[in-house]
Amino acid sequence: MGGGGAPPVRRGGLARHAAPHRHLRGAARARRPQPFAPARALPHAARGRGARDPRGVPDARAPQPRAWRAARPQPASGAAVRGRPRAARAWRGARRPGRQQAARRAAEAVAAGAVPRLIVLDALGLAYRAHYAFIRRPLVTAAGEPTSAIFGFANMALRIRREERPDRWALAWDGPGLTFRHERFPDYKATRKPMPDELLAQIPVIEEVAQALGLPVIEIPGCEADDVMATLAVQGARAGWDVTLVTSDKDLLQLVNDRVTVLAPAGRGEEHVRMDRAAVHARWGVAPEQIGDVLALMGDASDNVPGVKGVGEKTAVELISTFGSLDALYERLAEVPRPALREKLAAHRAMAYLSRELVTVRTDLALPVGLEDLRVAPVRRDDLVALARRWQLQRLERIAHELGVDEAEAGSRVHARSAERRGTAAETQAAGVRLAGAPAPRPPAAPPASDEGEAGGGAGGGGRAGRDAPPATGPARAHGPEAAEARPVSDAGAAPAGDVAPASVAPAVRALRRAAFAPRPGEQGTLDLFGARPPEGLAGGGEAGEDLGAPEVIARRLHAVRARSVHGLALLPVFDGHDPRTSTLAGLALAALDGTACYLPLDHVAGANVSRDAVRAWLGPAMADAATPKLAHDLKAALHALARLDVPLEGLDLDLHLASFVCDPERDHGLDALARDVLGVALPPVEPPAGRGRPRPAITSRPPGEIAPAAMARAAAIPPLAEALRAQVEAREQGRLYATLELPLVPVLWAMERAGVRLDAAVLEGMAARAAEDLARLEGELQALAGGPLNLHSGAQLARVMFETLGLKAGRRTKTGFSTDQATLEALAAQHPFPRLLLEWRALAKLKSTYLDALPAARDPADGRVHTTFEQAGAATGRLSSSAPNLQNIPMRTPQGRAIRRAFVAPEGGVLVGADYSQIELRVMAHLSGDAALIEAFAAGEDVHASTARRVFGVTGALDPALRARAKIVNFGVMYGMGARSLSAQMGIPLEEAQDFIAHYFRVYAGVREFLDRTVAEARRRGYVETLLGRRRWLPGLAATHGGERALAERAAINTPIQGSAADLVRLAMVRVHRALKAFPPSARLLLQVHDELLLECAANDADAVSAVVRAEMEGCLALRVPLVVTVGRGPTWFDVH
Repeated sequence: MGGGGAPPVRRGGLARHAAPHRHLRGAARARRPQPFAPARALPHAARGRGARDPRGVPDARAPQPRAWRAARPQPASGAAVRGRPRAARAWRGARRPGRQQAARRAAEAVAAGAVPRLIVLDALGLAYRAHYAFIRRPLVTAAGEPTSAIFGFANMALRIRREERPDRWALAWDGPGLTFRHERFPDYKATRKPMPDELLAQIPVIEEVAQALGLPVIEIPGCEADDVMATLAVQGARAGWDVTLVTSDKDLLQLVNDRVTVLAPAGRGEEHVRMDRAAVHARWGVAPEQIGDVLALMGDASDNVPGVKGVGEKTAVELISTFGSLDALYERLAEVPRPALREKLAAHRAMAYLSRELVTVRTDLALPVGLEDLRVAPVRRDDLVALARRWQLQRLERIAHELGVDEAEAGSRVHARSAERRGTAAETQAAGVRLAGAPAPRPPAAPPASDEGEAGGGAGGGGRAGRDAPPATGPARAHGPEAAEARPVSDAGAAPAGDVAPASVAPAVRALRRAAFAPRPGEQGTLDLFGARPPEGLAGGGEAGEDLGAPEVIARRLHAVRARSVHGLALLPVFDGHDPRTSTLAGLALAALDGTACYLPLDHVAGANVSRDAVRAWLGPAMADAATPKLAHDLKAALHALARLDVPLEGLDLDLHLASFVCDPERDHGLDALARDVLGVALPPVEPPAGRGRPRPAITSRPPGEIAPAAMARAAAIPPLAEALRAQVEAREQGRLYATLELPLVPVLWAMERAGVRLDAAVLEGMAARAAEDLARLEGELQALAGGPLNLHSGAQLARVMFETLGLKAGRRTKTGFSTDQATLEALAAQHPFPRLLLEWRALAKLKSTYLDALPAARDPADGRVHTTFEQAGAATGRLSSSAPNLQNIPMRTPQGRAIRRAFVAPEGGVLVGADYSQIELRVMAHLSGDAALIEAFAAGEDVHASTARRVFGVTGALDPALRARAKIVNFGVMYGMGARSLSAQMGIPLEEAQDFIAHYFRVYAGVREFLDRTVAEARRRGYVETLLGRRRWLPGLAATHGGERALAERAAINTPIQGSAADLVRLAMVRVHRALKAFPPSARLLLQVHDELLLECAANDADAVSAVVRAEMEGCLALRVPLVVTVGRGPTWFDVH
């Protein structure tokens, strides 16, 4: 039923998944299963290793593998499984001693006020949920093996164990073979797709994880997991237990009563949805016992249960709530008011009753175990760690190491309670009962001295961390650690997992989870300050346990952080805004590597602020000490903050968001996301909450003592995150890229943002005035063509004018009407002047609002310059981006767009210098492909587009500019994976001609074709592509089953090595040029980077020397098979540079 997928069939010890019934072979279809075949609880590792008939049912006569025979002790309940499995009838009836004992003990527990709890998990339901939770960015190992379901299942099971605290639990699997439902309705589940191969491969490992978690597994041939869960639920409820069924299957809602609830598992950071009687009625409008009748009428598409044709959920609920049951409905069918509905019900009566039989869960299975056999056993930490390492799941490994202390303690408490109920130590040892050959559980570790901390997975858990715990990270640099794990994507598509941390950060993580930075009365707090004496000039004395914003507490904490920061110092500036250069610097949080933290309020309206002179005196030497590694989530923001305090910052070591970026460029690199995904910690926000209907209050308006706890917690999260990300950087072999390119680029971009570029606002104001006149003229012409007033911002009015008034042919239709987008207008521009004028009006209106009006407003009145913000971790290919304002996209294809560059001017007595790589991406493609024709053209200094046109079209004389334009389109189109259809649209030629053009191009440049094919094949094998400098981009879409998604990933695989290598070359050139300019006066400096161009300013008399140095540095930054060529120009404005 709702477990997800057809029942698993295991052959030769490997998990397989049976296709739906209609896909089974004829032999399998002919052999109908017995509804209740002999039942067994199988060992996790060996289940189903015996011979199987075509339906996957074990052949009892076949010899079993030796490993199985050797490892099958008697289950504790007495369910011997030697040789042929014992007949199912041996388990029926209430005379079995285990059941009597369970019922008696449960009754005793209820009488004593301690109701036992039973949790039953839907195995395939959880596996499917975990698989699809990561479907857009699947987790894989470095070898491309999928691990999403493994990690998701383990994490969910641990979360259920921690939050629900069961006394008994079990994992129910669909049994092999067909079920009685297939017997009654051969098309049952016939429409269900087979299990995805990626999930199928993980099923055996999930069973191993269950074994490591001490989770008993129950699987009965010919029975679905729903029926196993239902039978256990009824047995538990009859015994007076509280039962929770962990599943998203609506069929099981019919079991809900005062003792049984259904828990629908939720995603990370969300609450599980618990369905009790009230919740079921609120969702469905009927009682739980009526759910089966509702489903009988409406059917269930997921299981191909037909129901009554034409009756949906709303009608079914209305009928059952009115008549009470399916039987009563048909007894009083004449009372149904709508004749058409009455006829449907009468015509499909037999199907309704068949559907009810199909959706009704069985509660009378002969289970191979009793409730006593399902005790919660301690997690087998070593087994779980081994599995986590094998499948490169470092977060699971970290959780397992935490369980090494906390779970052993929790397990011992659970078992102590069980022992008290049972009364004998011998029964305590049986708590980890083995079901049909499962290895004996290891004894729990000795409980720690403290009784804090419970086992946890995901974002919970943790025990007490000692005050003198060793530092969470050491002085190792970003290229120094030693771990690996799997990330959303696959070596057929995904970056090894970035949401994991080494086990060594566990103490720091536990401290962060407590987030006990606010001292309690009479205590010194979580962070030990050793009673340090406050430094001179900051504050006077004071007693511990005071407000974190009190001067004497700040002083002691700052002294403690300074004393412990010899191996590293974490910085977290707190800005009251989003621009680190101009936003108010409210304060600065600092943390040593062991988590000792402090918050220095600098500009709070309420409360005392630390003197900036004192900060410079106390922190200046430490910040300027290059031997002390500096860590931050954003080192560039830290540079801006300290520059405003006139404090130099040296020893830049690890930037969290850049380390995350080189590991997996497409994940969220924010501090909150990294703490959640890597450490499993939810960090408190610094920003005060906004009131209802009111704006969020400024940080500086709050007293420092209210901001300090969150700021310190966030700073203290940086060292363990740094250690985890070091490990990831090294594991992905990105240490060299980070250390030689990304980290050195940080101070370069910081200096560029501080410098800004001088803007002549008068130039833009004049252009804006002329644009306003042109817009008014165009609007008048458009209204004249439309025959009256017209709102040019209204798509509906424009569509009405073009497609009704003017009679133009309508194109693509949207939800609100016919489209008037750019592609539609371009297609119609040749038919009528209205679309052409509308395109012109839109382009000019965008130019005016985006640049002519916005750039003068962005000019800093203090220095007359525009200061953009560069985003180093913006694009997966490595290209830089800029914002506030965006100077990367100033248009260059129109005269008006190019004229905007006239507003960017040199300072008095200086000039602007522009250096632009010539056709860098084509040169990179020539180098990577090794194509002889391309290399020859570049080596000879030819115009490569003209060369392509001559070679492809066979031109020997004068070249038609139109042919060169076509050759340019295909040269660049090849790099972006452009197909014939896109080429046809761009060139305006028939599809067949575009196909012939591409085919001829690849005959001429055969090396390029071989390179593209080789790149895609290698990307499929490894799961990623790589630039010349080693930057990796993981492409999960290469393994996608959806053709469009897979094609998109293939285009990225082609484009990234070329465009990414070009972007890396530009980054490297920026670092080299910035370093070389230190030989010149400070007036010589980098200002902007726009695609393949660098813009600098310098004194006029230094222009020649600066130009020569810039060209040499840019052309010499990497040796390729073809020469790198840089065009250098100069002038009073950016427009004049080229």
